[in-house]
Amino acid sequence: MLNRRLFLLALLVASGGGAASLPAQLRRNPLPSDDELARYGLMRAWWNQAVFNPYRDKIRAISTDEQAVYVQSTSGNITAFDSETGRLMWSKLVGSPDQVSYPLTSNDSTIFMAVGMNLYAVDKPSGETIWSVRLDHHPSTSPEVDEDQAYVGTTDGSIYCLDLRKIKELYDRRLLPQYSGLTVRWRYQAPSEIVSPPISNGEAVVFASFTGLLYSVVAKDGVLNYQFETEGSAPIRVPVGRSQNTIFVASDDDRVFALDMINGNRRWSFTAGQPVRQQPRVVGNSVFIVPSGSGMYSLRTMTGFQNWRQREATEFLAATPETVYASDRVGNVLILNRVNGAVIGSLPYGHLNVRVQNERTDRLYLASSTGLIVCIRERSREQPLWHMFPDRQPIRAELAPDVADTGEPAPEGGNPFATP
Repeated sequence: MLNRRLFLLALLVASGGGAASLPAQLRRNPLPSDDELARYGLMRAWWNQAVFNPYRDKIRAISTDEQAVYVQSTSGNITAFDSETGRLMWSKLVGSPDQVSYPLTSNDSTIFMAVGMNLYAVDKPSGETIWSVRLDHHPSTSPEVDEDQAYVGTTDGSIYCLDLRKIKELYDRRLLPQYSGLTVRWRYQAPSEIVSPPISNGEAVVFASFTGLLYSVVAKDGVLNYQFETEGSAPIRVPVGRSQNTIFVASDDDRVFALDMINGNRRWSFTAGQPVRQQPRVVGNSVFIVPSGSGMYSLRTMTGFQNWRQREATEFLAATPETVYASDRVGNVLILNRVNGAVIGSLPYGHLNVRVQNERTDRLYLASSTGLIVCIRERSREQPLWHMFPDRQPIRAELAPDVADTGEPAPEGGNPFATP
């Protein structure tokens, strides 16, 4: 009860007025109906509110990994939630207010974020800033990290490789950000702006520039492994997809190429009929391709063979072994048969129009422009499926509860819009 009242009070403070000042969307209950979800074997796993002022701020990006969901606002604030319980982990401003930023990336312990002219590392559990490094040029992509190094693309066509151990050493000696140049292990110069966030497997780093060139360089020293050019030098505008050592490159000539990440050998190509302006998303043995105005394709990752095409789908959202979730043209959430793409059902959630394309787990994350975020899951799947790193998924022991269930809502659960 107290948490509900505090939540409404926070909204009132942000808006600077009483109930009449709240946006219309917040004066009604915007949460998906339990009965509506139950018809398709779904349920609300949790919901919560990102920390920002909905009257001046918008959601810039939502990122997720297996442990947390991160909501980035246009002002630079990040709100982190536990991905399974919705518990608010922390909220903080990274960089200066209203700086240009890119979707963050993460590993097991740290999140990395390019903001303004700086690369920041933030402790995932606590939200404390670990270090920041100043870059020579404006970032143009999200960063990438592996065990020893961080990589970031810039507007002048450079890829910078930063030594994480050197960064930690200089930070401990209080020499950052003034000696940021000492952290650069190597720099690779491409002829145009880097548009695809780098991808690293610890041995090779792959990235693409706007002019239709894709590069693979040695992670250790930045020496070129190979270079791939799209046919007719068609621009590459979207991030490269990845499944283990296969990468998926979408270009403006309506094609998607599957390449071996290590040696650049072409495994297959697919003609979509329209430019592909969304990142190819991979779940298991399927890669989901969304050409502009032409629906969504499900292809086999190893051969490019077409499993199905669903003309109503406009955006991949999530998948389970039996089901695929997608957006349609008017903002509904489509429930598709994973085998043949047939529409099983549709949920009218146009007001939750900020959505995660989640290829990491089976959870469905939807948000409103005012910062309300909802996690939906299948009722039968209490534990999430880890798609991208299934070998890292912990084995959870079945334990009896320590205390009896009192029937009280969880701290961040429940519906604050209901009458107390």
